[in-house]
Formats: sequence, structure tokens, C-alpha cells
Amino acid sequence: MQAPILLGSIGSDMAQMGLDTAKRFGVDLPHFAAQCISFLIVAVLLQRYAYKPILTMLEERKKRIKEGLDNAEKIKQELANTQTKTHEIMVQAGQQAAKMIEEARAAAAKVQEQETQKAVAAAQAIVDKARQATQAEHAACWPTFAGRWAGSSLTRPRKSPAKC
Repeated sequence: MQAPILLGSIGSDMAQMGLDTAKRFGVDLPHFAAQCISFLIVAVLLQRYAYKPILTMLEERKKRIKEGLDNAEKIKQELANTQTKTHEIMVQAGQQAAKMIEEARAAAAKVQEQETQKAVAAAQAIVDKARQATQAEHAACWPTFAGRWAGSSLTRPRKSPAKC
């Protein structure tokens, strides 16, 4: 039975020591209660008029920042898609340009061939006309020339048959 008495005496000694310490530091119950009530009033006012608006503003800011980051990611994706499409369009344009160049070269070669054939035909026509003119002139002048040559001697100088 000594244990409860021993614990009881320790408890009363501790309480007395707490009261002595409180007196030494100037703590009294009415002032302590008033300070606790004042602290609770200030804490409630700060919670209601300062902390909640600040926390609400921080949440809104956090939300806007998240939306901004999401929009930036979306824009980045759209930019990548646009660059891919632009590259594809440029490749197609290059292919179409190469095709058009080949078609133009083929058309130029065809036109060149046609013009060459026309030039060859025109040259052949000129040669044929020259032959016909020469043959006609030869046929027209041959009897005159043959008659002059037959009546002449070999020692006599020949005259050119420019005009028959």
C-alpha cells in the first residue's frame, strides 16, 4: 500500500512545484485565461478573413498554372503535328515539282523532235527543189550544150553553159 501513497505525494509535490514556477514567472490564472480567449478570437478572425481567401487564391493560381501548362503541352502537340504536316506537304510539293519538271522535259524533247523533223523535212524539200531545178535547167540546157560541143573541136576553148 505504500505505492499509492508514494505516488500521491509525488503528485502533490509536482503540483506545488508548478504553482511555485508559475508565481516566479508571473503567471496568474485570470490573465492566462484572457490571453487564451484573445488568441482564440484572433485565430478565428485570421482563419475566416485571411487564411481562407489566401488559400482560395493559391488554389485558383495553382489551377491557372495547371491550365497554362496543359495549354502549353497542347500547343506543343499541335506545333509538332503542324510541323509534320508541313514536312509532308513540302515532300509532296517536291515530288510534284519533280514530276512537272520531268513532264516539261518530256514535252520539250517531243517539241524538239517535232521541230527537228520539220527542219529535216524542210531541208529535204529544199534539196528536192534544188535537184528539180538543176534537172530542169540541165534538161533545158543539154540540147544547146550538146549541139555546141558537137560542132566544136577539141582544141577550141569551151564556154560555160551558164546561159543556154
